[in-house]
Amino acid sequence: MASVTPIDDDFCDVRFSFTVKKLGGADITAGVGKAFTKEIARQLEEDAPIWEHKTFLEQPMLCDGDGPVAQFRKWCKHFYPDWYHKQARDEYDGVQEVSKPLTLAERRKRLAAA
Repeated sequence: MASVTPIDDDFCDVRFSFTVKKLGGADITAGVGKAFTKEIARQLEEDAPIWEHKTFLEQPMLCDGDGPVAQFRKWCKHFYPDWYHKQARDEYDGVQEVSKPLTLAERRKRLAAA
């Protein structure tokens, strides 16, 4: 299971949880767990260019294959007070400049310095 939490304007905390069925000895099970972890990290690195270029769209286009996403979005709105939507819209409209996405190397450098 993946959990992505924005922590500031530039970074998200990404956590993955998974279980590994016992496969005989503890060494084998641990090895499979490490292989899963390595593969998840590889896939996350591969997805970095997608994350770097994501853009907020007020009403993004939905396709037939998106399933009940529109219903889910509508349901989520009830967790926020009415004033929140106006404030968020005003703040978004006030943004004058969109910063250039960080490259993977720049992101690693910034994380190492933190």
